[in-house]
Amino acid sequence: MDMIRMQLMQVALVPYNAEASRGEGLTEHVLVRVAAALQTQVIRDLSPVWGVSAVVSAFLSLDQVSPGYLPLVIVEGGNFTLTSQGFHFLAGGRPGAVVRHGDGWTVDASHELIEMLCDPTGTATAVGPSLRPEQGQVEYLIEVCDPCESSTYEIDGVPVSDFVTPTYYAPPDRGSGPFSFTGSCQTPLQILEEGYITWRTRASEDDGVWQALAPPGSSGSQGFVPIESLEIRRISDTPATLTRQWVDAHPAHVRLGARELSRPALPSAGEKAAARYGELLRTEIGLILNPPAPSPTWEDLLTVVRKLADPNETAYRTEFQRDPGAKFGRSGVISELQDLPSPERYQGVLQALEQGQRFGTDFSQEGSIEWLSKLAW
Repeated sequence: MDMIRMQLMQVALVPYNAEASRGEGLTEHVLVRVAAALQTQVIRDLSPVWGVSAVVSAFLSLDQVSPGYLPLVIVEGGNFTLTSQGFHFLAGGRPGAVVRHGDGWTVDASHELIEMLCDPTGTATAVGPSLRPEQGQVEYLIEVCDPCESSTYEIDGVPVSDFVTPTYYAPPDRGSGPFSFTGSCQTPLQILEEGYITWRTRASEDDGVWQALAPPGSSGSQGFVPIESLEIRRISDTPATLTRQWVDAHPAHVRLGARELSRPALPSAGEKAAARYGELLRTEIGLILNPPAPSPTWEDLLTVVRKLADPNETAYRTEFQRDPGAKFGRSGVISELQDLPSPERYQGVLQALEQGQRFGTDFSQEGSIEWLSKLAW
């Protein structure tokens, strides 16, 4: 397996909105206590198994986080969407993670921290036999907490996540346990209830990204999920690069306790850098929580042109002229158009598009609408 190691990483456990998080109980005391438990887990439990290490520090605000820290950001529930949680690449390719504050959030924070440390690129894979035997050898995405994510243990009263070991991905005839830190996984590629594993097929008729999920209630009499109870499904065509960020988006710490100064002090260069970095992180996490509208797909474009080329679709043409952005199911472009080309013009364009011709536009949100409304190429 191809893993990138870093000598020592620095991780910031930090709330996204400090004031809102304190209102939900994410106080300085809680942050320090959880950061200490995560630090113990990394040094005592994870490092001997996976050969990685990190300093985990608690911060009260993003403005305190110095450049160089990998952010582990805790977000209050009101700002959260389904695809926000998990691993993300931030500006410059830096890894980071977002966790929702709520029941079990310390387990989720532990989960994301461990996976980020074991593979900061989010792309590491291990080759092994597919859970669908007819697929032969496949590439498993290394997500060390996902197969056993229902298994937890406590450190100083803080619940943390179990994780699999490198031998978990070894061929059955060469793997020897333990296969997870707590021993919850007892064979290679075993998936515990509510866990999952993701893989990419290699030159088979089933090319694509596959996932095996152990649904709730699927454990047998001995507490193990039999392979016939797994939900195995193809979730996508094969992306150019299979990453944890892609999978998370497609669901099947300055140390505290510094003494107060007796008089106001001018911000140091380090504090200024931390403030700039904090503002950058706040912007990037904000984009994760509220992503911009995506550009129209090629199929979106064809659908609109087919409608505009149909002389019977007068109501559609009127709506498009009034609010062209709405016809893509997107928002952000609401300027009314003065005139539209005739259906006959669109018929010629449609024929060319269906034959695969491209017209030199980048087909961004605004670019597509301008091109469609004027047919200028």
